[in-house]
Order: sequence, then C-alpha cells, then structure tokens
Amino acid sequence: MTAPRSGIGAGALAAWAALIAACGPERPPPGACSVVGEPAPVAEALSNDDDPCRGWVARVYGRVLRTFSEQGGRGSSVLWSTDTDAGSGVLVTAAHVMTPCIPMLADADAGSVCRAGAVDPGTAEADVAERLAEPGTGIPRSEWSPAFPMVFPELRPGEPWDAPLPPARDFSVYAIDDQLLPAFSDQPRPQAEPLGSSPPPVDDPADLLSGPDGWAPAVPGGVVLLVGYPERTPSPLGSDGRRMEYGVGIVSTDDEARAALADLAAAGDEEGAIPYDPEVEMLVRGTALPGMSGGGVFDERGALVGIMVRASTAPDVPRVVRAVRTTYVAERVAAIVGGLDPSLRDAVSRRLPPLRVP
Repeated sequence: MTAPRSGIGAGALAAWAALIAACGPERPPPGACSVVGEPAPVAEALSNDDDPCRGWVARVYGRVLRTFSEQGGRGSSVLWSTDTDAGSGVLVTAAHVMTPCIPMLADADAGSVCRAGAVDPGTAEADVAERLAEPGTGIPRSEWSPAFPMVFPELRPGEPWDAPLPPARDFSVYAIDDQLLPAFSDQPRPQAEPLGSSPPPVDDPADLLSGPDGWAPAVPGGVVLLVGYPERTPSPLGSDGRRMEYGVGIVSTDDEARAALADLAAAGDEEGAIPYDPEVEMLVRGTALPGMSGGGVFDERGALVGIMVRASTAPDVPRVVRAVRTTYVAERVAAIVGGLDPSLRDAVSRRLPPLRVP
C-alpha cells in the first residue's frame, strides 16, 4: 500500500512563502508582460512573436481547460499536477463550476458523498465535462476528457446556487487521465472508461506539471497571469464556441485587499459583503469575466498560485479578482484526506501530488 503523501504544515508553508518573498519574483523588464488590462485572446499572443506575453502564455495555457458540467455550470478548470504515484493527473476548479455535491437536489447519495469530503476516483462515475486546448492555440479540442471526483469541501444547503459561496468552500479537486472521448453534441453522451494511470495529453513545454515547481505560494505585489474561458456575447467562435483568454494582474497585499473590499462595499458591489480571509484567498488587481471561474492564476515562473472564483462586477468600481490560493487547497485537501479511513485515504492519496512543502 502507498503511504499518504499529504500533510502540509502551517509552519512549513510560512517558511516556504518567506523564502520566495525574500528571493522576490523575477520582475519583468520594461515592455514585458506586465500591463494590467482587459482579457485578450490566448491564440493571438501565441501567434505573435512580438507579443511580450507570448512566452509566459505559452508556458501555462495548456493547463487550462474549458468546463461544461451537467452537475454544475460553465466555466474553466486548471491542471494542478501530474506528479502522482498513480500516474494520472489532478484537476482543480471552482465548486460553483463543478462539484459532486448537489445539496439543492436533496439527493441522499450526493449528500453522503459531500459530507465525506472525498471519494475514490478509481471507482467514481466520471463527469464528461472537460476540453483540453488544441496545441498551439487557445481553442478547446473537439474531444472531451472525463473528470473523476476526488476531494471537495462540504457545501451547505443551497450552495453554491442560491447564495454567495465563500472562497474557502469554492473549490473541487478531480482526477483526470489520458482519455479523449468523441464530441457528443449530436449523439449520445459517451461513457468514460474507469480512471486510468496516464496523464492527460497536455501541452506543457516547461514540464511544470510533473514536479514540485508546478505550484507555489503567491507573492504580494507579484505580477500574475489570469487564464480562463470567458463567456463573451456574442461569442467570437459562434453560438457554442469559446476561446481561451488571459489577463495580467497584480497580487494585492492583505491591507490593499481589505481596503479594496471596503471600497466595493461602499459602492454596493457584492464582493464587499464577503469578508477577506488571507489564509484562504488572494485579491488580484485585474479583470476576470464570467466563465473564467475555475481558471488558473500563474506566477511569472508559470507556477499555479490560485484558482479564480469571484470578481467585482458593479460599474465604476476597481476591477479585482478573488482567487483561492493553491497552498490553501493543498492544506485543506491534506486535512480532509488525513481524516479518511485508511483504505479510502490510500486510494485518494496515490492520485494526489505531494502536498508537503519541500
């Protein structure tokens, strides 16, 4: 049996964050990808050798997936890691985009699954919900990838559909393998095979997914890339088309985050009513659009530092994005998995990356 690889400690996490902060992020030179603005198409950056964001976008875009779940909604997901004992990959998204917990349906099985906080992805039914990006583009593939539920925080009745979902409970972790299923818009939905032991065929030129460099703490003041699939109206790709887009943001300090939320509260924006929790989330000065929820926040090295969940929406207010910290997801997942019975803990742990801070 494989020993659990979870167990991130608060002290180790603080030490890791302090080390990265002391070294400082690699600051972009003048003219580099550092201008905060509206999201722009990934495909255009990839096709333009003179685009200052091209190299950064090329390192990370392949990790972002289009998501359309019958159990949740439309949005985005991001590959966290393929560094697992089982060989499969790990996907993380926002719970309001995709979750196996469906309290609103009052389904007994779903309720018990949700209360447990985890299921064995090797025996779970897949949600055929994901589309990887075509290599070299920001366009989703025609084939679909199944996602197998694995770890998730408990949701309360009515969440996340009837009330604002706090970032602390707005994430879900899934396993994903190399299955590619045919498009099914004009035919019955395909059935996935049981979860395999190979990672998804993702464009990862910097090989960030297979080791510890694929995720990291966010650094206050650091420049980050926000990547997801916004729902534009009308869609530039037709009624059912969506293209991946990216935007640049700046990670706020805790004091800046609290001040921004106070301004949003005064302006009547919903975000101002949700307290800021610095252990759980980061506030990014930048713009994310509906549909980018569940997408990735990447630092300048290409490491995943957060998962987008919310953004300011009121007119004439500062544009800010709320993202669940990847380090918090790791810490919460470790706590959930650590409380499971031994057989389930082993089955889940072998599908997760190492969660202990180096």
